[in-house]
Amino acid sequence: MRRSAAALAPGLAGAAVKRPLASGPAPRPARAFSLPELLLGVLVAAILLACTLAPLQRTLQRARRAAASAALLELALRQESHRALHGSYARTPAALGWPQYADGAAPWPSPARAWYLLRLHSSAPPGSAADDYQAVALPLPAQAGEPCGSLGIDHLGRRSAAAADCW
Repeated sequence: MRRSAAALAPGLAGAAVKRPLASGPAPRPARAFSLPELLLGVLVAAILLACTLAPLQRTLQRARRAAASAALLELALRQESHRALHGSYARTPAALGWPQYADGAAPWPSPARAWYLLRLHSSAPPGSAADDYQAVALPLPAQAGEPCGSLGIDHLGRRSAAAADCW
């Protein structure tokens, strides 16, 4: 037969059970970052971002310039193919299969995100057969701060730029 706790200890019938105290300090509630700590973290992140942004921008400019010089070489190759087939050079990039604006400039790499404008120039008068050309890649605002400026190549393969190491 089972007896209740009140029957076993009549003086403790309604008393609360006391637990032994834990030794050491009481655990502190979790706390968030203070405003100065948060501002310091944001400042450190901003400094790190600023240190990596300039080299990244220069790397992107060099990559876009290299791609534009490759586009000029392709344009020169298409010009030579056009001359072999038609006896003269093309006057516009559209005649070589490049999309172009109304003024004859071809946005490169695409009209939606152009970094350069490709243009063709000839010393021959309009309406006559072009026996020479100069292809030029003009940097757009997406290439702001470009140290090489515009890149160019002519019918003899001579390359031009503002600095010697741009090609």
